[in-house]
Amino acid sequence: MARLTTLSNKQVMNNLCDASNKTKLLASDEDLRLSALRDLNVSASLHEERFDRIVRLAATHFHMPVCKISIIDHDRNWYKASIGTEEEECARSSSICNYAIRSDEPLIVPDLSCDPRFSALPQVAGGQKFRFYAGAPVILDNGARVGSLCLMDVIPHPHISREDIQFLVDLSGIVSRELMSQQNSAQKIQELIDYDPLTRLHSRMFIQGKMQAAIVEAKKANTRMAAICIDIDDFTEINDIHGHFFGDQFIQAFSARIADLAAPNIIPGRLSGDKFLLIVTDIRSQAELEKISSSILNHLSKQLQIEDALFQSSCCIGVVMGPPEDGKAITLQKYADCALQEAKVNGKNSIRHFTKRHYQAAMTRKQLTEDLKSANLDQELELNYQPFMDLQTNKVVGYEALLRWRHPSKGLLFPDVFIQIAEKTGMIGVIGEWVLNRACKDAALWQDNQFVSVNLSPSQFRNQNIVEQIKRALSISGLDPQRLEVEITENALISDFEMVNSRLRDLSTLGVSIALDDFGIGYSSLSYLAALKFDKIKIDKFFIDRIDTDSKIRKIILMIARLAKSIDTTIVAEGVEKSFQHDIIKELGCKVGQGYLYGKPMPLNSNKESI
Repeated sequence: MARLTTLSNKQVMNNLCDASNKTKLLASDEDLRLSALRDLNVSASLHEERFDRIVRLAATHFHMPVCKISIIDHDRNWYKASIGTEEEECARSSSICNYAIRSDEPLIVPDLSCDPRFSALPQVAGGQKFRFYAGAPVILDNGARVGSLCLMDVIPHPHISREDIQFLVDLSGIVSRELMSQQNSAQKIQELIDYDPLTRLHSRMFIQGKMQAAIVEAKKANTRMAAICIDIDDFTEINDIHGHFFGDQFIQAFSARIADLAAPNIIPGRLSGDKFLLIVTDIRSQAELEKISSSILNHLSKQLQIEDALFQSSCCIGVVMGPPEDGKAITLQKYADCALQEAKVNGKNSIRHFTKRHYQAAMTRKQLTEDLKSANLDQELELNYQPFMDLQTNKVVGYEALLRWRHPSKGLLFPDVFIQIAEKTGMIGVIGEWVLNRACKDAALWQDNQFVSVNLSPSQFRNQNIVEQIKRALSISGLDPQRLEVEITENALISDFEMVNSRLRDLSTLGVSIALDDFGIGYSSLSYLAALKFDKIKIDKFFIDRIDTDSKIRKIILMIARLAKSIDTTIVAEGVEKSFQHDIIKELGCKVGQGYLYGKPMPLNSNKESI
């Protein structure tokens, strides 16, 4: 051992007496000490080079055969790292290190056999017969003494330099920092596991674990709990229009609103993307759950402030009462998600509570989704054509292409069954292009040069290649562009006005006609008619059904017809089924009619003289 300025045996014994005087003061800290040790989450079985390096350095510097990093547990002393011994632990009652942790100062025992506290211990009186011990307590930042860095030798060392004692203290401080660093890393890892990094809400793993715990507790106490699934309306469009950076800001603002819902009986978390989950405990009745759900929807439907602007938010909510019969969290989440899907089918800002009927509908949609993804479009999709009637000449002037899916086992399916699935899965682009190509090819074969009208979905219209797709369909089919009409709804207009205007101008330049479909049931903003060029406006069937019983409806149609005439636009009445409706719309100024009165949608090869 290095020899510098030394302490006498008397000074060492005085230090030991001072340390002994502190023992009574530290005894009350045992609970804190053990708690701090548990928080470290340090493993006895895991050998780590950073701790092994410290004991090697200490043993080399002090020329000691044995060096150990001792951890003092409740009833045992085990070694995080050691050199010079194969022993992995010993009983705390026979541990010299147990004395080292009772003081801020190192415990230096020049000759263990001369100290009555240690002379009878097995490692002193028998076995290796250790004679020297020096141990510095490992003290954490909160003052807890969790162990020691100790040196042992089989010969006594009567003279210990101050510098050596200080070096031992410094090394024990390094051990402390390494343990704390390990704890901090473990805490950071646990935070990453428990909290979503974008929103700081509970993570998917955490919230699912809490749901399982709530289920177990509810079954044990014979009480009720619930899972509430939340999904932001049109979030994909928000991302597409404003970009992903804004999308993240929107998610954060919405998540802050979700966090406001936290309560002793409500635990909020984020599952993924724009999907969230709430666990609600201690529910007394279905009526109480419905009241809670409605309150949550109202809270989440308020405007969000993002930077300096306000944005309207809306969401759909799926609710299920638990616990489930099988006691599994995955079952309850599946049911909540099923109710959520039903809410989304119903429209924006909707709530649905789970029922077995909902579950069957969800399973049907899931199967249809898989079937649609694997469908052979050329063999399973087909177009029916419904005529447009010129109300002045009573002649068919064109046909609307209406999509049908001839499902291998379910028979003929209409768009309301599968188009939303196509939108959700992203297949609408492929299907829409198939419709466009087939309609152009079919129309090119018609003898009387009638036009064909094709519906474009909002997401399809937002596709940057839609103009090129139309050009390609016209080129391949040889159809005159003036015989093609595309129909768009107001939903396609509200997303990005400049983009819409640009594509409409491109289509008009090609010679393609543009019709505004379902006019009157959406926003019906006159600004669209003022800023955009539409060749036709299609009045929704809602108005035609009430045209004979509601004078206001007739006045509205008359007003629209006069407005259309003033801006050189043709009015088309949809859903005409009775002759008196035909007479009224003609009298009010509608130029074209469509509906069962003039002909039902029919396949291309049906007996229709005009095709």
